Amino acid sequence: TQKVAEKDGDSVRVVRSLLRSLRCLRLLRLLKLQKLLAMVYDLIDSEMTFIAFTCARLVFGIFVLTHFIACAWYYLGTSMAASGPSWTSSETGGEAAVQDRDLLYRYSTSLHWSLTQFTPASMEITARNTAERAFSIMVLFFSLLVFSSVIGQVTTSMMSLQNLQACAKKDFWRLRRFLRNRQVPPASRTRIIRYLESQVYKDRGHVQQKDIKILALLSEPLRNLLSWELHRRLLTKHRLFDVLQQCIEPMVVRLTSVALSVSALAEQDVPFCAGESAERCLFVVSGQFLYQPVQESQLQRELSGGEWLVEACLWTEWHHLGTMSTLQAGELCQLHPEKFADVMQMHVWPWDLCQRYASDFLELLNAQDVSRRSDMFWHPKLQDEVHIKNLCTPEIDWDDTAT
Repeated sequence: TQKVAEKDGDSVRVVRSLLRSLRCLRLLRLLKLQKLLAMVYDLIDSEMTFIAFTCARLVFGIFVLTHFIACAWYYLGTSMAASGPSWTSSETGGEAAVQDRDLLYRYSTSLHWSLTQFTPASMEITARNTAERAFSIMVLFFSLLVFSSVIGQVTTSMMSLQNLQACAKKDFWRLRRFLRNRQVPPASRTRIIRYLESQVYKDRGHVQQKDIKILALLSEPLRNLLSWELHRRLLTKHRLFDVLQQCIEPMVVRLTSVALSVSALAEQDVPFCAGESAERCLFVVSGQFLYQPVQESQLQRELSGGEWLVEACLWTEWHHLGTMSTLQAGELCQLHPEKFADVMQMHVWPWDLCQRYASDFLELLNAQDVSRRSDMFWHPKLQDEVHIKNLCTPEIDWDDTAT
């Protein structure tokens, strides 16, 4: 009886020391894993990559957890071997005891046992004393909670990964069926499908604003600010908008949410033709476009990201003097003249500046030879920041504005 009590006492002491050693796991918090993972997630642009990384993170987390449990299990077995039978000192199936085998075998056996606690699998290693039995029970309860949660997350992630491809395939199957039933000509059918395939591929590679549902919770001023930040680099290439945002940025922020819109264009699309009434000023966001003037003396020109045309429609009634076509699928940012004027009239200073700029613009346009006019009218004077600032009312202090 005394020997049994001594063994039980040894078991309790070993379990206590084991639990104290497990507190060292708190040191993992020093690694700030959550912050590191957040930084990694911020670098991911593709939703498919996001899901795959989430699955890999969960699997790696299980491996790390089973590693520590395996180390604790082996430590418990070697500690109890000195005072009685343990899983490391007992012979199994006629083979030598685990503690007498090489290091790799000891580690793999401990890790194998640890993994079986998280899965329905089994192995020949079992508890041989009270301390090992108690530890096994604790691990089983712990794995019951952890493993079910991890399996649920991995299953959800894998289903999402499969649905990304399955939904697109099903939609394209329906599209082909629809086009055939409506007897759409093969040439047009090919153009439509090719464009949609490129759009779907692009959406997979980049996060789209329409897919972020929580953006609907933003207040109106923050939505306006987001719209401005998304278009800031494009619009400020035009010197007038650069000057406006330097002095009265809230007005330009409102402008982007009210008067701007973005349209996607496929290859061979024609945004406008010569002779049509101009209804919007265009900024090229992406893709390649071709502008062909009506005047034979003028050369056709290719347009890429950051360029703009049809600015004249903001300041006067205008009809297109050429045709624009799409060489490579892309996007155009459209500035609507009526809405642009409505926003500028809300404040005396920007309205006055726009009036002076429009007068200057039309004066330079009228001075140009008729045979050289086009929708891409441009003059160095209109891109001179100092000149535009001089159009402002005298009370604007640009030194204070810059600071």
